Amino acid sequence: MKRFLKIVLAIVLLIIVAIIGLVLLVDPNDYKAEIEQQAEKSLNRKLAINGELGWVIFPKLAIGTGQIELKNAPGFSKENLAKIDKLAVSVDVMPLLSGEVKLGQVSLDGLSFNLETNAQGVSNLDGMGNNNASSTPKQVTPTESRQSELPKLALAGIDITNTLITVIDKKLGTETDLSIKLIELGAFELGKDTTLDVILNVVTNEFVGDLNLKAMMNVNKDISTIDLKTMSVNGSLKGENVPAGEMNIALKTSTNVQLSPMIATIEQLSLDVNGMTIDGTASVALLDKTTVRFDLKGNEWDLNPLIPAPASDQEASTVPTEPTPEVEPDLSVLNTLDVDGKLVIAGFKAKGINIGQTKLAVNVKDGSAKLAPLSVDLYEGNMTLNASVSHDKGRNSYSINTQLNGVQILPLLKDAADVDLLAGTTQFNLVAKGQGLTVSKIKQVLDGQGNFAVRDGALYGINLAQKLRSVKAALGSSASEEEKKTDFTALTGEFTMSKGLVNNTSLLMEAPFLRLNGQGTANILQELVDYHLKVTLVGTSKGQNGGSDLAGLAIPLKVTGSFTEPKFGLDTGGALKAKLDQEKAALTSKLNDAKVKAKLAADKAKEEAKQKAKDKLKDKLKGLF
Repeated sequence: MKRFLKIVLAIVLLIIVAIIGLVLLVDPNDYKAEIEQQAEKSLNRKLAINGELGWVIFPKLAIGTGQIELKNAPGFSKENLAKIDKLAVSVDVMPLLSGEVKLGQVSLDGLSFNLETNAQGVSNLDGMGNNNASSTPKQVTPTESRQSELPKLALAGIDITNTLITVIDKKLGTETDLSIKLIELGAFELGKDTTLDVILNVVTNEFVGDLNLKAMMNVNKDISTIDLKTMSVNGSLKGENVPAGEMNIALKTSTNVQLSPMIATIEQLSLDVNGMTIDGTASVALLDKTTVRFDLKGNEWDLNPLIPAPASDQEASTVPTEPTPEVEPDLSVLNTLDVDGKLVIAGFKAKGINIGQTKLAVNVKDGSAKLAPLSVDLYEGNMTLNASVSHDKGRNSYSINTQLNGVQILPLLKDAADVDLLAGTTQFNLVAKGQGLTVSKIKQVLDGQGNFAVRDGALYGINLAQKLRSVKAALGSSASEEEKKTDFTALTGEFTMSKGLVNNTSLLMEAPFLRLNGQGTANILQELVDYHLKVTLVGTSKGQNGGSDLAGLAIPLKVTGSFTEPKFGLDTGGALKAKLDQEKAALTSKLNDAKVKAKLAADKAKEEAKQKAKDKLKDKLKGLF
């Protein structure tokens, strides 16, 4: 938009300055230097009118020029910023007698623009316009006042053919050519409405396109602003690099689009791209910092047609597998922006993911961009994100504060990653920060902490009840194969993040018949999990066809493997050994008790036998005496 505004204004000023200078002078060749000086003063660029200017008196006063060049600022690769090969204009003679300039058709051919950004990021459009403006009003003499007044100017129309715009970016190492077939302006007079038609035939290495702009235009009498009324743009872009191969574009505004050398304001904007709409207001001001304001709303956007189809296995096998080098983005542009806006989209569809209403408030100021906040209706719940990213002298620092509330985690995981690991109503909180915006740096440097709670859900990949019954089977009971899923009432935990490692310091799962607790880690760099947990029966497992034979027994559970295919290992052998050890101890205790009782009984019988022998001997001795 910034470049477009400057291109439009440069074209208008270039044409108006040239036309006024030519038609008002009897011998324009005598005033070429003055015209060039006035243009340089207005545009901050040197204007060169090459060749002789020629007049034809009858039947209409007409003039034709040779080549007109607007020179580039020093330090750029192209000599010219703009160039016109031919300019022809006719003037009605009689209105000149009353001080009115009435032009016929103005024809301009071979207009070229070279828009360049050098290696330091400086554009050849920077600094255009009058830099000597002052807030203190200048005292104007009567002579200067008469010279500054523009005559009453009217023309039958303007047509510009064979326009070439070359965009060069030395910083990115790119060069693109845009060809414009026709720019056509209807009957024109300063301060009055006139029709504007622009037919663009755009051809680049990436795409080809046809665009048609229609508007009612009004250039005010001092040429300081341009109003585009009821503007519409229709067309299409095609090419291999265009999403879905083709994009159909329709832009409408029902009120003014105001353009000045520094400000563009669009009210009641309506944009349609492949059925995705945006409505609202927007403005851009090219001040010390580019100032952008917007308040926009959109319908539900189906992004699926814009997403390229995945390459087939055969195509993928022919593509080199070397990873693309990561490049840290240059956020220095944030230092040049002042942005404040709101965007509301009814919803998104992309690669199976369905997102509800999305509200975004964005602010860019002093080298920092903030989402404050981003709110998304997501799978029966909501996600809120407050985030900021800052140039920070090239360090690219960022911070994140996000919450999930009431989100159904299973359909989200299935749609986003085709994973059915976890189900339930989810609450999630994360506060984190870091430096560096490449994928590897984010994984390595992200530092934060958070917590989560999943209610009334299920853990997929393992049926703890069935696993526990396998322990019972080993002890003599029966077990059956069932779905690998464990229902629970709550799964909660806390975690920290540092150097690519998520440390889940506490994890607790509560179910009607068991408790699971422990801790573990998730390695973001290697995408591996390593959890050491314990499962304890606290009651009965009737909800999942179990019993209470193992109540109170803690069974180790280990979770390892990749994020997408974790492996669950329940130590039933250890549980069996623990159970056998428990029964052995109980049996040993019983045997020991039996031995003690047997010894006591034997000792008692022995005493009783001794006593009987004594009594018998005593009776015999009594008979002898």
